[in-house]
Amino acid sequence: STQPDSRSGSSPREMAKFNYQKCSSFAETFGASYENLLLYGAAGLGKTFLSSCIARRVTERGFSVTYDTAISIFDQYNNAKFKSGDFSAASQALARFRNADLLIVDDLGTELPGAFHTSCLYDLLSRRLMARLPTILSTNLLPGELEGRYSAAIASRILGEFTQLRFIGDDIRKIRKKQRF
Repeated sequence: STQPDSRSGSSPREMAKFNYQKCSSFAETFGASYENLLLYGAAGLGKTFLSSCIARRVTERGFSVTYDTAISIFDQYNNAKFKSGDFSAASQALARFRNADLLIVDDLGTELPGAFHTSCLYDLLSRRLMARLPTILSTNLLPGELEGRYSAAIASRILGEFTQLRFIGDDIRKIRKKQRF
């Protein structure tokens, strides 16, 4: 089923319910089929929360899950490539990113833009797509911004191979903060 569309009058609540159901189904049927998810939208709308829920459930079901931020993943690529920091730990981390049953990359787009990060992302996505290992990307970037931020090749892979779940509404953290005062 396709996601409701805010332009057709679907409310943020209806879209959130759809996203929750899709993520729940993804976690419960993980391993039975192959799918990648792109969770996108403004900050504070539940992308990281749902990613964490998926990670917990898929792990409970016996699969290996690696969950990390884009910044941390790119730092490990940097440490492995330039043999800085703990090279051995970085090499082990890259193997986990590349080989986990499920990889969840949180906050894609928060890293500094540049050719090195683009090449790391290309390497990671290409390896996982070729191996048919599911990946979840969470980002504040809109799908149309991916090519400008990274490359046409990366945007094509993400937009062609990932189920897109759009998150809209008001920042939950800001709402909670107002309620406390």
